[in-house]
Amino acid sequence: MKRFSLIALLLFTVVSFVEAQSYRRYSPYDRGYSSYDRRSSDRRYSSDDRRYSSYDRRYSSYDRRPRYDRYSYSRSRYKKEDYRGRSYLGVKASGNHSLLINKTLPVELGLAPEYDGGLVFNFSLGNVLSLQPEILYSRNSLVTYSRGGDLKTTTSSIDVPVLFRFSFGNKTQFFINAGAAARYALETKERFAGGMEQTTDYEGQDFNQRTTYGAAGGMGIALNSYGGQFFIEARGYYPMGSFRDGWLEGSENRRLNVGLSLGYLARFGR
Repeated sequence: MKRFSLIALLLFTVVSFVEAQSYRRYSPYDRGYSSYDRRSSDRRYSSDDRRYSSYDRRYSSYDRRPRYDRYSYSRSRYKKEDYRGRSYLGVKASGNHSLLINKTLPVELGLAPEYDGGLVFNFSLGNVLSLQPEILYSRNSLVTYSRGGDLKTTTSSIDVPVLFRFSFGNKTQFFINAGAAARYALETKERFAGGMEQTTDYEGQDFNQRTTYGAAGGMGIALNSYGGQFFIEARGYYPMGSFRDGWLEGSENRRLNVGLSLGYLARFGR
């Protein structure tokens, strides 16, 4: 009986030892696996959450940026557009009035508005300076009142101003013109009050007899766009002599023509 009890105790001890070893071998792995699974899954999903949240932030900010960048780009492009240093070709039309200065006769002047217009070329010489020749058809009238009666004198001519233009600004420019102008006479009409009209035709005269010259200058404002510019200008012309007679003497009567012009110049070249 004792032998049987010892054998049973021995078997129980062996079985208990085996179970204990088995528990020691598998339970740490189980605990490690469970902790590993818990930690890895937590880290994985938490990192995914952070990743997706950053992804959402990135795309939300991306959605905001293109609209901002697009408008900022258009604004920056608009601001950086440089309208200086361009060449133009266009037309202009003016209303003018003649004043009599340096007069030697006791006469009074009346209002005699006329017009001129034609082609304008503007060749850039830099961001500020340009050369501006023009070809204009011009009519100028002068009304004088004296004891001998009222007289209206109207002269038609082809005017060729050659001006240097100084422009300041970019999209909106203030400019100053200064230079010389030649005037090729076509005809002159004189009419006394209540009398017949007399016409002087210069058809038979040579170039020197028909051409006078003088100083021209003015100032104005130009509004630029990508294709060209609109401008308004006030200008004056002061005659100084003729190719036939040379410089005018100080005692002679001279006309000062003043006018206000509107025009449009289309861009060409650079």
